[in-house]
Order: sequence, then structure tokens, then C-alpha cells
Amino acid sequence: MTFVPEQDLFFAQNIKALRQLKGLTQTEFGQPFGLSRGVVNNYERGMVPPFGVVLSICQYFNLDVVAFGTKPGIAQAKLPEKDTQNKLEVAGQAFDALPPAQQRQQYLDLLAQQLELKALVQQLSKVMH
Repeated sequence: MTFVPEQDLFFAQNIKALRQLKGLTQTEFGQPFGLSRGVVNNYERGMVPPFGVVLSICQYFNLDVVAFGTKPGIAQAKLPEKDTQNKLEVAGQAFDALPPAQQRQQYLDLLAQQLELKALVQQLSKVMH
């Protein structure tokens, strides 16, 4: 099991940047997701949101879920096609049914796998050139 250190996550930076880009207050940003101003403020100050919240934000604004959490700057990647999107929604619902500690660990494991794949692709790219 691989762990992504919290300093390598970019939720706070990306949530705040996205909200400001859209010209929304914290209250306005949180409304579509049932989040209070205080919760949005906590996310912007570094609290890692549950995966279901991240998924909802990314679907609402058409952003890539993994990139949103692991890359600085707002990810502009499009969501997958409808069939894959439906599978993500079902997986997200099952994920939200898990206890919070298990949600967090599984999400961090997923992010770690993505980062490992990215590092492998970068290494292969260097070898190929």
C-alpha cells in the first residue's frame, strides 16, 4: 500500500482557485454540493474533502478527479464518456458508504497509484529520448 503525503495533494489550492475563477463566494460555491461556507473554508485551508465531495465538484465543473487532487492549478481535462461516467457515479456511491477512515485511505491509495504511473511514464520517456 502506497501513501500520498498530504503536502502532495492540491485540493485546497484547486478548490480556492476554482471558486475564485468562477467568481463565487464560499457560500455560493458550496450550495450545489450541500456544503456550508465553513466547510468550504476548511477545504480551502487544507482539510481533505471526502471522495464523494471531490467527485461531485469535478462532475459539476467537468474536471478530472485525479488531476484535481494531485496537480497544482485547475485540471482542465474532460470527464470520461457517459458510460464510464455512470460507472464512476456507482463507484462513488459505494465509496461514500464506507467509513471515513477507509474512504480516505482508499482515495490516497488511488492517488498514489496515479503518481507512480506518472513517474513510470516520465522515466520511460527519458529512456526513449
